[in-house]
Amino acid sequence: MRKNAKYVLATLLMFCFAGNVNAAECSYEKQVELNNIASTVKATYEEVEIDTGQKVYDVNPNTGEVDVTKEIPYIVTGFTLKILNITKDIYISVEDDNGKRNYYYSDTNNGTLTLNTKEADRIYTYKIKVYGATDECYAGEIRTIDVIIPMYNWYSSLAICEQAKEFQYCQKYMTSEPDINLDMFYSKINSYITDNKDKKNENKKEKTIKEKIKEFYEDNKKGIIISTSAIVVAGVATTAIIVKKRRSRLI
Repeated sequence: MRKNAKYVLATLLMFCFAGNVNAAECSYEKQVELNNIASTVKATYEEVEIDTGQKVYDVNPNTGEVDVTKEIPYIVTGFTLKILNITKDIYISVEDDNGKRNYYYSDTNNGTLTLNTKEADRIYTYKIKVYGATDECYAGEIRTIDVIIPMYNWYSSLAICEQAKEFQYCQKYMTSEPDINLDMFYSKINSYITDNKDKKNENKKEKTIKEKIKEFYEDNKKGIIISTSAIVVAGVATTAIIVKKRRSRLI
């Protein structure tokens, strides 16, 4: 019994020693190299059209009337997540609401990993971690990348947004859920449009005043220059007379 225990202990010590040797082989130079590789890894997303497989009736763009005699594919907007510059020296883990999964260079297309396309009906968040994948520096976390993929904002499709394209709730995509209902939306956008009109009118008035001053100067530039010169000469002459009188008193 004691003999078997000695064998088990010896085996465990061998594994510990081997692990320490491998850790020691991950040199500073190799770590720097992996850090440089990891720094080039980028995550991006691309807008795509998704065919839902369903059909809808076509709509006449001029009249807005529905043509029940003509069906067209129901297309929605979505996003595809892409992770670039993956090499054989690293691997990545991607974590989302559905869990976590590891990807290696063999899963990519020349270093580019393309994940499943998802409809932009909600906000998706991803946590991407980069690890070393070399024999001497395996499974050491190097870098973390957080990605937020926005959702489609259906308020942006309302006709009134044509009058306020810069309004925050008229943006096509949003990275946070809209915290308003339809009534609140119309109240806020109408206030925004009114405020913008007031500001434009004020700016227009200021511009008009400046333009009038400029026009007046251009029309009377010669007279203004002569008058200004006369004032300057008169001022200089007056100053000279005062100085001369003071000097006379001193004498």
